[in-house]
Amino acid sequence: MDKIELGSTGLEVSPLGMGVIQIGRRPWAESVEVVRGVMDLGINWFDTARAYGDTELRLGEALLGIRNEVIIMSKSHAHEPDLFRTHIDESLERLQTDYLDVLFFHGGGAIEEGCFLGPGGILEIAEDAVRAGKVRFLGFSAHRIELALKALDIPSVSVAMVPANFISREWIDGRFLPKAQAQGVAVLAMKPLGGGRITNAELCLKFLKTYPDLIPCIGIERVSEMAQNVRVWEEGALLTADDLAEMERIEELLGDRFCRGCGYCQPCPQGVPISTVAFASIFARQMTREKVLEMLVEPVEQARACIECGECVDKCPYDLAIPEMIKENIAFFEAFSQPL
Repeated sequence: MDKIELGSTGLEVSPLGMGVIQIGRRPWAESVEVVRGVMDLGINWFDTARAYGDTELRLGEALLGIRNEVIIMSKSHAHEPDLFRTHIDESLERLQTDYLDVLFFHGGGAIEEGCFLGPGGILEIAEDAVRAGKVRFLGFSAHRIELALKALDIPSVSVAMVPANFISREWIDGRFLPKAQAQGVAVLAMKPLGGGRITNAELCLKFLKTYPDLIPCIGIERVSEMAQNVRVWEEGALLTADDLAEMERIEELLGDRFCRGCGYCQPCPQGVPISTVAFASIFARQMTREKVLEMLVEPVEQARACIECGECVDKCPYDLAIPEMIKENIAFFEAFSQPL
């Protein structure tokens, strides 16, 4: 694939990138081959995170010996300076590299903490890592627009990763995208398939291509999936009347059933981890059965404490019927966790 510039960083990247969280579902050797197969398609950048299980380890093995041919992005969700520093060093070790091309403040939540700014804060640690050559550029991922708009004002931030798809247009049709473009901040589109809720990948990519400079990050499990994505992107077909009708149908079908994972609904007064439970069926499609069972047993048990008080509904910017979704996902997990 032809390369494009990643905002003002000077890095040259393929117009599509690979999110690696889903390769954690594959046998180890197969996951390594998926990464290498995707590279053969012309993809040269890969997004992982300290929180994505063992995917940094898998990616590090896959890219061993060809580090200079690729762009590696990882994230730390740490809200405490010492842990953030530790995460940087652990990511480098796991990825078998001396540097990260982009380090993200994962979820952006740390930006709101008192330990982010000031001497010895997370931002200073991140900027020290840049000066030390451990990190080339800084970025943030976010699910909350107001937080992301605030993060764009951090001078050392060069890359942003935010949700973007045709049922979640508020990021790209509102204030965020123009501000990022004006400031030279590259925008990566995560959840281009609605976090797994939209199955028509071709439709999603044709939609995103109507936004210049928007760079999709696509989580895939098989090389054939990325091959299809590359084909659609390079063909550059315009949205047809049938496409628009199908988009409208999907939007109507999903309606208020689409959790963006923004976290506005939390904290729950009953301690329900709403965002985690709301994504139960998505996690089941992205991760191994063992991992899903491990990470959801406790949250689902906590979710049984829901008293349907409606406080989360009042706080949700998307007017989701959250108590109903919680019950549905508890039922899903009960069925999913039955012995095979």
